Amino acid sequence: MDKVYAEFGEVHRLLEVKHNGVKIVMCHFPMYEWNQGNCGAIHTYGHTHGLFKKMGKVLDVGWDAHGRILTLEEVIEIADKKVIYQPCHNKNNGLYREEIGIESIGKITRWWRLLKDFSKLYF
Repeated sequence: MDKVYAEFGEVHRLLEVKHNGVKIVMCHFPMYEWNQGNCGAIHTYGHTHGLFKKMGKVLDVGWDAHGRILTLEEVIEIADKKVIYQPCHNKNNGLYREEIGIESIGKITRWWRLLKDFSKLYF
């Protein structure tokens, strides 16, 4: 761990930064939801060696995914081409899923809709 501190100065489990006015939520692991993700915040992660693909402003920044370290400017440029999407929010940046061309995607979204329907019936 001393080598890591010597090279980078600090290590965080989760770090939120603003770079050129853009919020970036950084974590070693990918997350389904992150702070202000439905408002356009970008989530960067590693851990999955380029094998995990997720919709939204999410980017695997690990070496295995790109063969190099990306700059924050490159991260923002890549993420800006992606649609804002978080599976547990019906509204993403003020737009409904259907308005941005996304229907129910993935098991999490289907599960969430079933749970919401169930709660309407029984609560």
